[in-house]
Amino acid sequence: GSKGGDVASSTAVRYFSMAFSETKGFSNEKELFAWLKQHIRKANDEIFTLSTTRVEYRGMGTTMVALLLTKAGNYVINIGDSRCYALFENGLFKQLTEDHTMVQEMLNKHEITEEEAKNHVRRHYITNALGVWNEARFDVFKVKDSVDYFLLCSDGLSNLMDDQEILFEVAHGQEKEKCCQRLLDIAKKR
Repeated sequence: GSKGGDVASSTAVRYFSMAFSETKGFSNEKELFAWLKQHIRKANDEIFTLSTTRVEYRGMGTTMVALLLTKAGNYVINIGDSRCYALFENGLFKQLTEDHTMVQEMLNKHEITEEEAKNHVRRHYITNALGVWNEARFDVFKVKDSVDYFLLCSDGLSNLMDDQEILFEVAHGQEKEKCCQRLLDIAKKR
């Protein structure tokens, strides 16, 4: 990704791996949301501090998408333009997250069409990320329907394959355990 993006993303992964390993779980949704708010803030602070104190990392940041599978339900968290897709039991395949980008904001205001958004010159302008600003916003929501498969990916996949191509690999591709490798291979070839 952008300057220092690999450092920002590995910092986020390391931070959340540590934070999750130290948690005892959540007794209710309110506790889960409070925990997420606290730890997203702390992860953002850690990346932002690196970004503002080290010249080689100035301006770095990372997007994030995560899935929490709990006894109480499945929760999706996203920051930026990394995405979560779901293939539901009824065969419906859809993007669950909304990108935090300038183009998504334009779509929401009906200033451009879906077709125009695909190749828009500003489609990579992110309006939210971990570590870029002193505060990061995040979306979190519970998935209420039954899902056969979740797919979490960065824009390195979603910018190179359309939803129908991704659906084909997830739903109809051979050997389900190799689905992610097939998607990665296609994206790299493109």
